[in-house]
Order: sequence, then structure tokens, then C-alpha cells
Amino acid sequence: MKRILEHGVNQNVGSWSELTQAWKWIHHAVNILDNEEELPVLLVQQRFGAWMIFMSDHKKQLGSLADSINHLLKITRSYWSGLFHCYRVENLPKTNNDLEQVFGSYRHHTRRTTGRKKAPASM
Repeated sequence: MKRILEHGVNQNVGSWSELTQAWKWIHHAVNILDNEEELPVLLVQQRFGAWMIFMSDHKKQLGSLADSINHLLKITRSYWSGLFHCYRVENLPKTNNDLEQVFGSYRHHTRRTTGRKKAPASM
């Protein structure tokens, strides 16, 4: 395992600055979407849109990773209309993971209360 990790690290030595920069950019985007300040949806949307424009304008800084920013921008554009819906509906989970947890918890409790191993088809 140690040799595999060393090999991976040695092969990507030249990309560390690009990887670090990309990680910072993505982390900033995540912080905007986390919306810990509980900003109104339009402000979150504007901030995120401005950040997408910034990344698009400066993607050459990422060298070989610039294509990944292009992919992120393409996917973000395709989901833009529904991307901020979770900020408009109170208590709506922001991620699929959160939604899966809600449904999983419901399935678990349904199985416990009915004694069945599988959730009913009506669920």
C-alpha cells in the first residue's frame, strides 16, 4: 500500500499546486452552498453564479485540471433551475445523502413496526 501511495504521489508532484488550487475553489463553492449565514435564496444564487464566473475566467490557472472546471460548469448549468430549490422550502434536505437518510430512517421504522424484513411496496 505504501508503494502504491508513493507512486501516486510521485506521479502527481507537478500537479500539486493545481490540485490545491482546485480544492480551494471547490471548497469555496461548497461554503457558498452550505449557506451557514442563512442568506436569502437570491443572494446565495448570485454569489454562487459569480463564483462560477470567476472559476470560468480563471480556469487556466489549473492547467491540466481546467477541463474538470468546464465539466463542473456544464453540469451546474444543466441543474441550475433546481439547484437552489432546497433554500426555498423550509427543512428540505440540501443533498441526496440527507434525503436518503430520511427515506432510510422511514424504511427502518416501518420494518420495525410491521415486523417485515422488507419495506412494503406501497412505500
